[in-house]
Amino acid sequence: MLPTEEQWEYAARGGRDGEIYVWNAEQDSDDKPQANHWRGIFPILNLGSKGYKRTSPVGCFPANGYGLYDIVGNVWQWTHSRWTPDHQS
Repeated sequence: MLPTEEQWEYAARGGRDGEIYVWNAEQDSDDKPQANHWRGIFPILNLGSKGYKRTSPVGCFPANGYGLYDIVGNVWQWTHSRWTPDHQS
């Protein structure tokens, strides 16, 4: 069974509750990529992330606080429930 969106976000944040991004407060950049994700005009042009225009091997980006690698980016995350801004519904 897929995790709920709340369960996925809890695992993705790795103990960093309150941060803007799941990796930390620092925005992802081409100079210091934090995750493999689409860079460019979606879905027309992908400029790549750290040289990857498709999926990247596991472990190319830093692990989160729980030691989980590549939980954000690389592939689209599927969850059992939809995202909500307040997790109340």
